[in-house]
Amino acid sequence: MDVFKKTDVIKFLKNDDIRNEIIDYALRDSNMTNKIVEDLGDEIADILKDDPTFRQKLLSITSKKPEFREKIITKLIKAFRD
Repeated sequence: MDVFKKTDVIKFLKNDDIRNEIIDYALRDSNMTNKIVEDLGDEIADILKDDPTFRQKLLSITSKKPEFREKIITKLIKAFRD
């Protein structure tokens, strides 16, 4: 027997305090955090394929970060070796 309907849950989640508690709890759980990151990554990958403006902006911003450039250079060198 289902106690709650989807509309009940949507109303419940409109409360900022409850949403923040859910997010805080989810981020303390490493499995949940990994799932969130994976889902976001999949969605961002789709956007990157379909939106050249977003892709260019992302590359522009990230290329200014030394850590990102180092990772890209490392991957390029590895690709040249293979």
